[in-house]
Amino acid sequence: MNKVVLTIGVLLVIWGLWIVIRPEFIRKIIQVLCKGLLVYIPPAVRVLLGIVFLLSARECRVPWVVMAFGIIMFAAGIVMFMMKAGKLRSMFEWWGKRSLTALRVMGLLAAAVGGVIAWAA
Repeated sequence: MNKVVLTIGVLLVIWGLWIVIRPEFIRKIIQVLCKGLLVYIPPAVRVLLGIVFLLSARECRVPWVVMAFGIIMFAAGIVMFMMKAGKLRSMFEWWGKRSLTALRVMGLLAAAVGGVIAWAA
């Protein structure tokens, strides 16, 4: 299972770097996610990743790091599921309106988190 966590970490690094290179891409994704019930895809992904991390933590090199990210992702996903769709849309749209520099910084942060997860796996 630690290979799954490693793969997720590497994918997060790639995703974050892609946002740094092409920050306008995230705006297109936000536009798609704001349609209908697609707004609940990010919370579902967070819950699933949280579960995977929590189940895999024991097999990882630094279990407490993977467990901490698992708890954070799972809790964030549950909180997002409890929000109304309109509130989620407004949050996503707020992120989409940030400057390209702010989006790039968030991409760097995502890449760094992915790197820590990959290292901990």
